[in-house]
Amino acid sequence: MKKENRIIIAILAVLAIAIAVLATVLIIKKIDDSRYVYPEKYEEQIKKAPDFTATLLTGEEFTLSENLGKPVLVNFWATWCGPCVGEIHEFEKLKEEYGDELVIVAVNCGEKAETVKEFVDENGYTFAFAIDEKAEISTNIYPTMSIPYTVLIDANGNLAEEFVGAVSAEKQYKIYKEAI
Repeated sequence: MKKENRIIIAILAVLAIAIAVLATVLIIKKIDDSRYVYPEKYEEQIKKAPDFTATLLTGEEFTLSENLGKPVLVNFWATWCGPCVGEIHEFEKLKEEYGDELVIVAVNCGEKAETVKEFVDENGYTFAFAIDEKAEISTNIYPTMSIPYTVLIDANGNLAEEFVGAVSAEKQYKIYKEAI
């Protein structure tokens, strides 16, 4: 092969790799400048958090729409879920730190109230625990493929952040704290 052909092929290969890298970076970053260039379009993208009502361990009813006016952290979890149990303590820390400025409710997915009550009592948690024995809320209203699944709802009732899964408890605490 002639030297000029090899140079042309090399240049084309470098260009192809550069284009592939650039495309990958753009996809990974998911650049959405429309939030800043077209704020009215961004406003249309805001999603209202679906309302739900659940029975708390105390026997009271918790209705999301009645708890707005401050951020609401809703966590979907189960006692058999290791990552769920690992991060529950971090919600207690947030409750202690933010007090009445933040509403926290942990919605148990599919377990009996007695199981949840025993877990809560053993660990001394003080924030709200809701029972969803048939997992209707986590299946129909806030569908997720896995738990823990946590949503942060702003004071106006908009979905502000969604978190699927958990990392170490300390990292998860920092992530939630930054989101609040």
